[in-house]
Amino acid sequence: MGLDTWMRGRVGCPEPSMPAAFVLQLASAMQAAGGAPAQQLLAELGVTDELLTEPDRRVSLPDALSVVERAVELSSGAGLTLTLGLSASATRYGPVGLAAMCCATLGEAITTSIRYQALSTSAIRLHVRVQDERVVLEAEQVFPLGWASVVIIPALFIGLWRTGQTFTGHELRGDVDFSAPEPEGYLPEQAAFAPGAVRFGQPCDRMVFERAYLDLPLVSADPATARAMREQCERALSELTRAASLVSRVQQALFAADGGVRSARNLARDLGMSERTLKRRLAEQSTSYTELLDATRRARALELLGKNASVEEMSQSLGYSDAANFTRAFRRWTGQSPRAAREALRATRG
Repeated sequence: MGLDTWMRGRVGCPEPSMPAAFVLQLASAMQAAGGAPAQQLLAELGVTDELLTEPDRRVSLPDALSVVERAVELSSGAGLTLTLGLSASATRYGPVGLAAMCCATLGEAITTSIRYQALSTSAIRLHVRVQDERVVLEAEQVFPLGWASVVIIPALFIGLWRTGQTFTGHELRGDVDFSAPEPEGYLPEQAAFAPGAVRFGQPCDRMVFERAYLDLPLVSADPATARAMREQCERALSELTRAASLVSRVQQALFAADGGVRSARNLARDLGMSERTLKRRLAEQSTSYTELLDATRRARALELLGKNASVEEMSQSLGYSDAANFTRAFRRWTGQSPRAAREALRATRG
């Protein structure tokens, strides 16, 4: 089931992605939960531990979701999500995790993590708000995770809860809501392990806990290290923003008013540069006109699919010569036809 998009440093890519290290973490959790050996999954993907641990290596979100699906198939029970969440640690998130770990309080750590979250993935966005004496931490699926949300979102919350306890040295309690329906095989011992009440089929994915937790001091507080890590994160975020600015301009100019696609030459002219300059600047971001066009088409196709657009409407909107060419491209992106993807999306929405 080899994957095509093991990307390097593509921070400006419009397609949501995740650190490749997530795949290694998932494979290890699968094995620890009593499933197949981690190396079996990695062998199927055609990757090595060395590739997955490269700091700037990433994998597109759709491919990451495919890996989650395969890991579930190779698991022997319902413990994958729990094991994946419990394996989370601040060091897995590089400078962002270290910056959070060295903050003065839990509230500061949460704020820091949210500010630099884009350095990890743009697929999920965290929001925090205070309501009276309670804090609501919500996870927004910027890119729909589909059925895989029953693995990824709970693992995310378990990881946040676990690292919060490690950071503070305190037992933390709180309630959790999931938008997905209760997964098949959800075991009583999993619910008992939760930090509070767990509810499925709710309007959003969120954790709710006491406001007083925000003031808890961190056992690993280190102002100098926190400042150094924040400075490093700020530089990376600035680079990401700069790269995304050019990519965003390219994205916005890709499609003509009549639905056609602008050529690289015409697009460069519209952006006030030569075609050669455009290609060079995109290459500096480890991407290209062709890759951006394909990724933008893919993202827009999935968005239109969620709006119940017909295959013909999607094909015309994305600049394909006919519906058959669009369908072939969609199958290459997702491994299924637009009709099958629409049915799967409807099933996840109930």
